[in-house]
Amino acid sequence: MTHVESSPSFQVPLPFTWRRALFKTIAESREFVETVSSSFTADFFPPEFTEIIAKVQYGLKITFIFVALLFVDAVNQMLKIQREKEV
Repeated sequence: MTHVESSPSFQVPLPFTWRRALFKTIAESREFVETVSSSFTADFFPPEFTEIIAKVQYGLKITFIFVALLFVDAVNQMLKIQREKEV
């Protein structure tokens, strides 16, 4: 069990001011920032995984553009139908 899993501050709802103070303390803690940043350096993943991640990112970018185009088309269709109803 890791520290985060056993910490009651992450399991119980806290008032907003307490939560803000907690996350501000964590964000400003040098030890926490150094631990997290050292865990995710470029050497964290082997080169073949970074190539796979790059391909996945490229695929997601293309998918996002395609979905955006579908959304724009759907909005245009809706506006066209609405204009036809008004006439």
